[in-house]
This record gives sequence, structure tokens and C-alpha cells, in this order.
Amino acid sequence: MHHPSNSSFSSHVVTSVFEAAAANALLRFASVFALAIGMASCVPAKNYEEARSAAETEFGAHGKTRSRLEAAHQRIRALEQTLAERERALETGASSVAAAKLESIVVGKDKEAALELVEQLRSELARTGNHLVAFSDEKRTLAQALVFAEERVRSIEAAEKNLGELIATARDLAIAVGPEMKESGIELGARDGQIVLGLPRKMLFADGTDDLVVDAAPVLSAVGKVTSEHTVVRLVLRGPEKAPLVEARIARLGAALRDRGIPENRLVLPSRAVRKEEPTLAPIATEAASPSGATDAPAVAPAPDIAAAEVPPAEPDDASARYEIRFTI
Repeated sequence: MHHPSNSSFSSHVVTSVFEAAAANALLRFASVFALAIGMASCVPAKNYEEARSAAETEFGAHGKTRSRLEAAHQRIRALEQTLAERERALETGASSVAAAKLESIVVGKDKEAALELVEQLRSELARTGNHLVAFSDEKRTLAQALVFAEERVRSIEAAEKNLGELIATARDLAIAVGPEMKESGIELGARDGQIVLGLPRKMLFADGTDDLVVDAAPVLSAVGKVTSEHTVVRLVLRGPEKAPLVEARIARLGAALRDRGIPENRLVLPSRAVRKEEPTLAPIATEAASPSGATDAPAVAPAPDIAAAEVPPAEPDDASARYEIRFTI
């Protein structure tokens, strides 16, 4: 590729060469013309005309040469202009290629940065998802703990309220039973979250029966009064184990409390054991044929001797055995 300044220099050189050639031709024509004029005075007219024709022919040839020189000069200028345009186009194309290459490099860098950012955001999103799962589990655990805590608070509040009710019941019961409570064998205490009123058997029932004695009336009336004042309190009746008539006596005690205004749904009696009846053996009939062929009435074989069921001896009716009336909620 030639620089535009070099091409201009070459065109100027060619122009100078052609101008020099034209100048030489004109000088030659002028010398010939001068010679022809000088000889005109001494040569015949025929020779003059020939010289003149030759000079005119030479001048015409030089005119054509000058025209060709101008055409060549114009062609050189057109070629120089075309060459300059091509050089500018090449420079513009090179710049475009360089710009496109730079743009592709920048785009590639941007793409790499975008991919790195996407990977970073993806990892952050995954870590955030793990954190959300952990937070959700922790929230669920805290919610369960909160529910348990609320239930415990409610149970504590209920227990506190129940405790206050039981304390008030014990106070009223102590006042209602009277100051001679210890002298008569009555005990008032607490066990398993319940107020327990312990009464000796002799203060409630007669010996060997389930009949209530007269001394039981004031105590049972006091129990009925206190129970009617504290409507949330229930009564649980308990008797001594292996004591005679304990079930009948507990039933008679419950009936006496119901007679004093205590509802059935506020009385809790121990379940009665159901005794299974032993099956009896049916008699076995045998037929004996008489020699005469007559049939006698069927003889019933005697039932085998069955030993009577052993009944455990009853415990002695201990006067110190205690019956309990428990106050609970």
C-alpha cells in the first residue's frame, strides 16, 4: 500500500517530464520556424512551403502529444483519487475490524462476568433456601414450644386456681368440722393434690353392719355444706382394703352424702368387683333293664360330692380402720 503523498509526488514527476518534453518540442518547432523564415529570403518559395508544411505537421503532432499528455495526466489523477479512496476504505475497514474485535472481547468479558454473577447468585439463592428451611424448622419448633408453654401456663394457672379452691375448701372444712377434730380421730390433710378427710370406722358405722352411727351425721352434714359452697369440687370415697362390708359401707356413705344435697356426678365411688358364679354339674341319668323286659323309671345317679369353695375368712372389724373422703377438682 502506497501512501498518498508518494503517489502525488510520482504524478508531479510525470507531469514535469511531459512538460519538459513539450517545451523541447516547442523549442524545436520555433528553431525550425526561425530557420524557415531565415531561409525564406534565400530559398525558393517551393522549399518554403515544404518547410512550412513540415513545421505545421510537426506542430500538429506535438498538439496530439500534448492532448495525450493531458489525458494521461487526468487518468493519473483519477487513479490517485481511486487509490486514496481505497486506502481510506481499507483504513475504515481495519478500524471497523478492530472495533468489532474489541467489541467481541468486551462482550466476552461481560458474558464471563455475567456467568460468574449468575453462579454467585445461584449459590446465594441455594444458601438462602437452606437458611429458610432452617428458619422454618426453627419456627415450627418454636411454635410447638410456644404451644407447650401456653398449655403449661394454662395448666399452671388452672392448678393455681384449683389449689386456691382446695385451700379454701380445706379451710371451710376445718371450720365446719370443729375444733375437736383431732380428739374424735378425724384427720384433715393433703395427698396427691387432693384434700383428704380421714374418718375412723367407729365414727361412721356400727360394728359388723353398714349402718351409720349417730356421730356420723354432723361430719357428713359439714361435708355436704362445704361441697355445696364449692361447686367445682368433687368427692372421691375410699375404704380400707380387705375390710368387711367395705363395698356396702362405701355405698351407704355415698347415699348419705347424696341425701345431703351432693349430686351424683360429683361423687366418685370405687368400682365394685364382679364375682363369677361357678358352673353347677347336671345329674347323670342311668337306665337299668329288668329281666322281664319291663322298663323302670330312670334312676338318677347321686351327684358327686363337690367340695365347697373355700371362702377367705373375713378380716376382723377393726375400729381403727379409716375411711377417706377426698376433695378434688
